[in-house]
Amino acid sequence: MVYADWIFYTTEFLKGDTPTLTETNFERWAEKASRRIDEIVMFSGVKISDPPQDKISMATCELAEFMFDTKNQAKRSGTKILPKGLSISRGKEAEQTSIIDQEYNIVARRLTGTGFLFRGVG
Repeated sequence: MVYADWIFYTTEFLKGDTPTLTETNFERWAEKASRRIDEIVMFSGVKISDPPQDKISMATCELAEFMFDTKNQAKRSGTKILPKGLSISRGKEAEQTSIIDQEYNIVARRLTGTGFLFRGVG
């Protein structure tokens, strides 16, 4: 399930600002972002009620832009994105940044207070 569409992205998320993504790119990256949100909050396929829907849609838009920007920055800088979300620049293996942590932080910030971030009791 994709949690945001082009109309939401352009009218609610951007509120008239210039889009980072084209409509075609947005559809692809929104789908990837929605899958990542499903992984983070573990509710794949659950129908979401109206109040949190806006928060989830905003998270989808922000995460889609982040994922798109991360991939483009990696291409421009010659950085390889490794499994587990680590980014390593050529010749700088010691400099690692967790993309997964950054993705989680976007989702957590947007979904705080919805109850969707519960991870269970340890």
